[in-house]
Amino acid sequence: MAWGFRRRQRARKRRKAAPESDEPFTVTSFTKDDGTPVIEISLGPMMGLGLGYEAYRDELGLTDPRTIDAGKAYARLLMQQHETETAVSIYREILSAQRVALGAEHADTLATQHSLAFALYSLGDYPEAERLQRLTYQARRKVLGPLHPDTLDSGGNLGELLIRLRRLDEARQLLREVVDGMSTVRGSDAAETLGCRMKLANVEHLLGHRAEAEREYRDLVTGLERAQGPDTPTVLQARNNHLAILVDLQRTREALPELRRLVKAATKALGAADPVTVHARHGLARALRQEGRLDEAARSLTETVGDATEALGADHPTVLDARTLLAEVLADAGDPRAEREARECLAAWERLHGPTHANAERVRGVLRHVRGR
Repeated sequence: MAWGFRRRQRARKRRKAAPESDEPFTVTSFTKDDGTPVIEISLGPMMGLGLGYEAYRDELGLTDPRTIDAGKAYARLLMQQHETETAVSIYREILSAQRVALGAEHADTLATQHSLAFALYSLGDYPEAERLQRLTYQARRKVLGPLHPDTLDSGGNLGELLIRLRRLDEARQLLREVVDGMSTVRGSDAAETLGCRMKLANVEHLLGHRAEAEREYRDLVTGLERAQGPDTPTVLQARNNHLAILVDLQRTREALPELRRLVKAATKALGAADPVTVHARHGLARALRQEGRLDEAARSLTETVGDATEALGADHPTVLDARTLLAEVLADAGDPRAEREARECLAAWERLHGPTHANAERVRGVLRHVRGR
């Protein structure tokens, strides 16, 4: 990682850098009353935790509890700062150390394994994330019991990964069990329970049970807004999922103004390149396409793909979903860019998930359409 720095010049009066600063380190120069020049270097949180972890690791070894605690703190901050690839590397080191020091089924080991699986999910490596999350869920059921909150959290995350991998029947069965468990342990109106119900409603939507899913999402949005407020990531994603179903039900004119408001709210709350915002912008483009407003849809998607690629990387599934829709919109409009966009999408889907993946076949359909004109 490249550690930049910022130099601050001050005379006489010394002031410490704000602790919440995300600068790797700052160099502060000032002059004492007697004329002595002084230079101070203050480490930012990221660099401080990173160097602290390296020092513990070198002096005490990876399996020392202090090293493990420092590594977990560093990895958590890396995740918060969207340095996900580095966080994955640190989590792997810590997990290996905990398996040696504590055992593979120790609660702390499983907590790190859970965090690593989430980091891999955030990178878009769904197969490896699913493998690790399944191991975590099975071990937590055995060690902690099926109704322990940590077990239920792992089950909910595993269900989300199964959705991403389009193993929908398995996801539905698991998520029903998890929702029942969360309702018992946390209550039916708890935010965690409502979030898991949202995943289950998404499964019903993907299975084609749209009317049922639309009713469920309408209720979920109301419940989540009551529990969390209007602009949390979970609420914004629930609103987007509900509006996506309205588009699928051909209720586009009803959905379109709501989608515009949603994109504006998500951009303000989370930023233009946050995955939740990207999903909302994707949904808006789908609605525009359905209304025949292809030029506007293509412009919107081109901007979305640019923002998301910079933030998430070119091979992230959220980016590829948007690019696949862009290829379809360009093909509908007869735009010559469609074939190149589709070819690049196909190569990426095949590289990530193999040639038989549903999205790879979807892009082949675009290519057949373009080449058959």
